[in-house]
Amino acid sequence: MGAAFLLSLHFLLAYTSSSRNSVVADEPFHLARGVGELFFRDLSFGVSHPPLINFINALPLLTIRDLKLPPRDLVLGSRGLDSSDRRKYFADLLLEKLNPDAKKLIERARIATIALSIILGLLVFLWAKKIYGPGSGLFALFLYSLDPNILAHASLATNDLGAALFICLALYFLARLLKSPNAINLFLAAFFLGLAQLSKHSAILLYPFYLLALFAAFHRWRKEKPELSWISLKPPSVFLNLWSFAIILAGSLIVIWAGYGFETGINWNFRPLFSSDICGFGRMSSSVKCAAIWLLSVIPLPPRTFYYGIARTLILSEQHENLLYFMGKNSQTGWFYYYPVLFLVKTPLSLLALLGLRIAWRKKIKSIDYFTSLILVWAPIWFAAVFIALNRKEIGIRHLLMIYPLIFVFVSGLVSGELFAGRSKRILLGVLVVWLLASSLANWPRYLTYFNEAVGGRRGGLKISVVGEDWGQDVSALSSLQKKHNLYPLFYQPYISTNPKSWGLEYENLNCSPARPGYYAIHLTQLKRKVRSEGLIDCINLLKPYPPRYKVNGTIWVWKVGEDSIPQSSGN
Repeated sequence: MGAAFLLSLHFLLAYTSSSRNSVVADEPFHLARGVGELFFRDLSFGVSHPPLINFINALPLLTIRDLKLPPRDLVLGSRGLDSSDRRKYFADLLLEKLNPDAKKLIERARIATIALSIILGLLVFLWAKKIYGPGSGLFALFLYSLDPNILAHASLATNDLGAALFICLALYFLARLLKSPNAINLFLAAFFLGLAQLSKHSAILLYPFYLLALFAAFHRWRKEKPELSWISLKPPSVFLNLWSFAIILAGSLIVIWAGYGFETGINWNFRPLFSSDICGFGRMSSSVKCAAIWLLSVIPLPPRTFYYGIARTLILSEQHENLLYFMGKNSQTGWFYYYPVLFLVKTPLSLLALLGLRIAWRKKIKSIDYFTSLILVWAPIWFAAVFIALNRKEIGIRHLLMIYPLIFVFVSGLVSGELFAGRSKRILLGVLVVWLLASSLANWPRYLTYFNEAVGGRRGGLKISVVGEDWGQDVSALSSLQKKHNLYPLFYQPYISTNPKSWGLEYENLNCSPARPGYYAIHLTQLKRKVRSEGLIDCINLLKPYPPRYKVNGTIWVWKVGEDSIPQSSGN
């Protein structure tokens, strides 16, 4: 009953958040890929991202009877376009020209992500319960169900939450293999490793982790059975040697190929990737990535679309195509301290406190076996370390989303055994639980802009980071503000690729040369990042010296311009 209640609460928070947020910048492109894959069997849509999660997000669209799709000939004939241009072209057709009610399509697609989030929550519950007992299972699920970062991405039709699910499933079955080496667990580890690769390209980091974990587990088993060797055919070494890794690798590659419809005969030109300026940077990270791209280009394995997509991701992770913003600075190559700082300010303080207690009191808690610790402790460290070292496309905490479920399971050990038998410890736990609950509910439904109390919540956090927070989700809130305060005419430059009018916003194109009387709305992301649009630059130069009249959830600033073209402010 407790698990069902928490999962229902999680569904309610995610669903109501989804209905109150407009489309975010990436959702039209994810949905375009999914629709192309589902309705046209066109896997070339999945270059930037693998097809699995986008395909799942498109499935609810089968329930829309009046859904209008682009003509098949038009879709197939657009293959000559650059992949990003093709994706935008298809999204424009799907969400604007053919189906004017884009809101209906986006909200329907988000239901699939919420369902995946429920499954991930169930995995967290069962995993913690298996290790520590029923109480810990419920506690881990409580942490998961109310976590603001999980809720933020559980309500979007993107692939971050789905990727976290399949990465955690791959790690769960790896843990089972390490602890109980047998043929079934070997098969499941390979199968879910393949599904993880089909969810997001960053899941490629699982391969070296699998190898390292198998190596560590083999040596652990050898301490108990010294006669074991890498070529032994006796359990458990027969399932933990280099041959087993080769079997897992081969099995996962077959799953990937099946996910691309056993694609053959499609070739991609890797040469432009080598000609990128990134390969000449001389940084260690760029050298490693360019070597990996060369390897992907020469290994003749299908599906080529998958390997070309990884190569493109490696290039894009070295330098973002647009300027980033963090802690008052702009950059295209990021900051080494980005992820550590972002983790500290985006993770609830109550969870950080629980994690600290879990580490400090580790000797008083029911110990986890060596094989489980390889996953719960070292997998988050592995992902975090690699992203700090190699990923310079720093666009939000979502890239570290997969570590949170592992943290929840790890922290849940606090309520096992006799640790909280004392009254003072029970009170401490209760305070932290109530704190997390209050913090999560107080930020509903604006979880994308969640920051913890250490930086002053949303108000202080948006001074630190905006790229992963102002994602265009507050257009619907701007529309409500427009109607409530009669903000007409409203001048606005869309940050999202879907027509804001689908969310009820009435606006004219932003132009300040000269400024006309009315209201001017600019996204915080547009204000903080150095923009290239001359019209937008003109408006920012005119308006930024003056305090805005309204701040829509902190992400959209609205100024009033009077007859003399001077902004007039009356507070926020």
